[in-house]
Formats: sequence, C-alpha cells, structure tokens
Amino acid sequence: MPIDGSRSAFALRMLWPLLRIYQQRHALTVGFVAILVLALIPGCGSETPSDMRTEATLAPVTSVDFSNIHGQYPQPATLTDQGQEFAPVGGCVDLGGPQVRATISVVDCGSSRSTYRVVQRVNMPNECIGDSDRRLYQNSKAEGQWTACLDLNWDSTSCISIGAEVVKKVGCDDKGTSRKFKPVKVIHGSTALDGCRSGGYTHPIRRFTICTQPQP
Repeated sequence: MPIDGSRSAFALRMLWPLLRIYQQRHALTVGFVAILVLALIPGCGSETPSDMRTEATLAPVTSVDFSNIHGQYPQPATLTDQGQEFAPVGGCVDLGGPQVRATISVVDCGSSRSTYRVVQRVNMPNECIGDSDRRLYQNSKAEGQWTACLDLNWDSTSCISIGAEVVKKVGCDDKGTSRKFKPVKVIHGSTALDGCRSGGYTHPIRRFTICTQPQP
C-alpha cells in the first residue's frame, strides 16, 4: 500500500540514527534499509512518469472517419453572434465567386457542394485558429462583420479539386478536372506528413493530418 510523504519522512527520521550507529560495521544492512526507505517515498517507485503517460495518450491514431476529427473545433468556437445564419459552426458551406469576394451558402454536409466545414466563427480573420484551411471575411450593413474559419470537408466518397481560384468537390474519376485529391486517412495526434505516403494537409496546432492521394 502506498505511503504518503509525511509518513515516509517520519520513517526516515526514525531510521537515520540507526544508520549512523551501524554505518561502519553493517554497511550491507544499512544499504538495504536505505533502499527500502527510498522505495517507500512517493516518486521513487517504478510508476510510469506522468510525462511518459501523456506521450502514450497522444500517440497518433489513424481513422477514415473524416466527419469526426478529434480537436477539429477550436475553443471558443465563436467570438461573435454575427454570421450565425450564414456560417454555423459545425455546418458545411459552398463558396462561390472569386477568392477575394466569395459568396457563402449553407449546404448539407453530405452534398456534392459541401466543399468546406465551418470550424470557428470570429470577428476578424486573424482571430481564426492558425491552421484552418481558409478564412472568409464578410462585412455589410445587413449582416455585420464576421469571419468564417473553414476546413476542407473531406469525405471518402469524393475528391476535392484545388485550383488557384476555384476549390470544389468532384468525382474522383472526373477526367475533365485537374489537381484533384482523394482523402486516404486522418491521423489524430499528428503534426507532420510523416505518416502520409503521397502528401496531405497538416494541422499542427490542432494536431491532426489529412493524408491525400493525387488522382489522374
């Protein structure tokens, strides 16, 4: 049964005079008793250190469930009520138009138009979590000022075409679309591409990596 620190200290004080008296004539016995006392002091046993337990807990875990990524949603998830109708956290959206002045529409997360997932909604773009895939800033008299922090909405049934101006979901067998990527797996607890064979997208702050495979 473990002995708390106060009881261990008391035991050590009681044994110390004996250790001094018999130090010369009974060196072997003294060593044995000292080891026994140290074994009773908390922290001197063989229990796994807390930092090692933490490392084991955070070991990378692979999954193919792209809709349930641990730690994907930063806290706090919202810093403003503005934009709730257009960018609800956890919802999926389709962006249209050019990159600079894109429009945003809420869509079903299972639809072919659900290119992005809203992971956070804030006031200004610099308030988004630093490893989000995209930030969309909106400011109008009708809607107010807000920013949608977005991740690509990967799913195993389709690919995402990532062009300089247009990012959209496409069929992986669509020969008319270039630069399309199929998600292979998500690695939880990862900050690098070491576990991906052909590249992907890292999220080092939230500690997950999407491994992808280029499609012809």
